[in-house]
Amino acid sequence: MTVDLKDIISISGYSGLSKVISPTRYGLLIESLDEHKRRSVKYIQSHRIAKLEDISIYTTDKQKVLPLATIFERLHAAFAGPLPLASYNTPEALQKLMVRIAPEHDTKRVHASYNKKIMHWYCLLSKHAPTLFHDEGPTAPSDTAP
Repeated sequence: MTVDLKDIISISGYSGLSKVISPTRYGLLIESLDEHKRRSVKYIQSHRIAKLEDISIYTTDKQKVLPLATIFERLHAAFAGPLPLASYNTPEALQKLMVRIAPEHDTKRVHASYNKKIMHWYCLLSKHAPTLFHDEGPTAPSDTAP
């Protein structure tokens, strides 16, 4: 399974996640995933824009990081849809879930607020953009003759 996060962004100062529709002369035209409202965002210093495909978390191996797409793949394999967030409403419960999903993540450097944000993003994506989670279908047979 692969998760295609190349057009999904998080913008500081805006709640939720957005999909990039197109670049504009001074910024981006975006569409909110949950509200389906389009708006233009200018490139200014107060808006920090992060592509979800570029976000990773620390692992216990100092030379490696764990991409967010991998965590989303594992969550989707475990839950196949939105998380029951009522079951994971405490930092301790979120930490246990992260240890179950990504045992190699560094619990000292990945804070509870990051875990909460990751789970919130996964819930938004699985509810409003389920097409991002798609299986890599069977490989096509090769055309070479024996």
